[in-house]
This record gives sequence, C-alpha cells and structure tokens, in this order.
Amino acid sequence: MGLFKSLFKPNFELFAGDIILLYAFENSRNINKKYSGYFKYKYGIEAKERVSLLIKNGYLEKASLEQSLNCLKVIDLKSLCKKYKISITGKKTSLIEKLKDIPDIKYDIGNDIYTLSELGKKTLHDNYDYVKYHIYSFDIELNEFSQLLSIYGNFDNVIFNVLNQNEIKYAVKDSWGLYRNNKLNLARYYHLKGDIYREFLYYLETFYCDLSGYGNSFREKLNDLMIAPGIVNFFKHNSQNYMPDMIDKCVYECKMPRNYFNKRQFEDVINYLLAHETIDIDTLLKLRN
Repeated sequence: MGLFKSLFKPNFELFAGDIILLYAFENSRNINKKYSGYFKYKYGIEAKERVSLLIKNGYLEKASLEQSLNCLKVIDLKSLCKKYKISITGKKTSLIEKLKDIPDIKYDIGNDIYTLSELGKKTLHDNYDYVKYHIYSFDIELNEFSQLLSIYGNFDNVIFNVLNQNEIKYAVKDSWGLYRNNKLNLARYYHLKGDIYREFLYYLETFYCDLSGYGNSFREKLNDLMIAPGIVNFFKHNSQNYMPDMIDKCVYECKMPRNYFNKRQFEDVINYLLAHETIDIDTLLKLRN
C-alpha cells in the first residue's frame, strides 16, 4: 500500500522511498547510475522500477543540456573539451558554458539524465519532512515516523515528542544505555534547531551518563569507564558555549540511580576538559578524589 495518493495522479500511490528518489533527482541524475541499497532495505522499494514509474507518471523529465552537463564530473567535462579541441582551463561552470553550444555534444551525453518536473518539485516540497527523516532518523522506524507525522504535523514536532517521551520511558525501564543515547540524540536535535545552549547541555548530560557507568543491564566499574572521543571532541570545539549554570541542570536532569562523580567532581572534570581539550581515565580518577 502506498504512503499517499498523488493529488495530480489519483491512481498512482507514492511511497516514502519515492520521495527520497525525487530528492536524489533534485540536481538531475543518470537513471542508470547505481542506487543505494537503502531504497530496498529501509524503504522497501526497487529503485529502478519506481524511477520508471515516476517518469511514466510525470514526476521526472529529461534534463536540459546544461543540467546534463552539470551532472558530469570535471574530469569528464575536460575530456569532452579535449575531444572538441576546447581549452580545459576554468571552473566547472566555465567548462559547461564552452561545451553547451557544440551541436553534437548531446550525442556524447546521451538521453539517460533526468530531473524533477514541476510536479516532482511540488511533490518533493510538500513532503520534505521525509527527506529530513532520511538524513536524521534519530533511530525512529519509518512506519512509526509516518504514523506520528500524521499526528504531529511536521518533522520537528515528531522528533521533539519522540525524544522527550523516550527519556521518560527509558528511565522507567532502567534502560540506561538507551537513556544515554537518547540524550545524545537530543543534543543532535538541538544542533539542527540552532539552539547552542541546549545542544551543549545535552552533550554534558550524555557525558555525565557515561560517568555513571550504567548500561542497559550492567554497570561498568569505575576504572573501566569509557570516554567517548566524539563527546570530548565536541567540548574541544565548542567550549565557548559552556555556561556554569549548566552543571546544576545537568546533574538534576540525569536520572540514573547513582553516579561515580558528584556535582563538584563533575564540575572539576568539565573545567579540566575545557582547559586541556582532552582527558583520560587516570585524570578522571585523580579529579574524583
């Protein structure tokens, strides 16, 4: 069953994967170019078959000569320039300008490059939430996202509600590994929103979760704590966004039963990390004393 029916093609049902295919053709594409495996394993469609249907139903159309040339790599454009004894100097746009006026150039390009029709552009625009989901799925399954999109109306509302509900759900179930990962997803969500304060706060909370040692069904010993390089790297490059009041909020918001580091010790760890841009387990143990 399709995701929804086209307003312009009532007998043609579109799938979420069709929207991602339209996204793939946003800047024109050779229809014979290999398609990513995620079209089948994530979206459940055969990409080549669906492209043929998108062409047949007017969502894709043949690209213009200039669009077709723009699909080529610079090295291929230079090869064409050499073939027609044209200078190969200049940027890609310059090479295209030189080539597009050659009468026979269309035979070198072929007829397999397609782009979005006006119908395709409108359909992609109206369903761009699926493109956002494709890029940032936040561990949400496609069917769940589709159902929630009909409830919450747009990508941002879906992600915000799911992540905040997950935080409560994982804490109740003592699924502390998932709880920690959800904190990281919240940091990434606020990065997309451009909220640098909450982004930094949730990276702090993720790190504080790591210092608790708790996973989904175990607790690491103090000496075996793992320091995630990605978290350290974030602090290294975003130290200017740190605010001292974040420590209180972080310790209060993290609901694990216990932590190896109290508020004062955690603050010492963060101050050291921001000053030195790195930290290891031996330093952690010293700062805990």
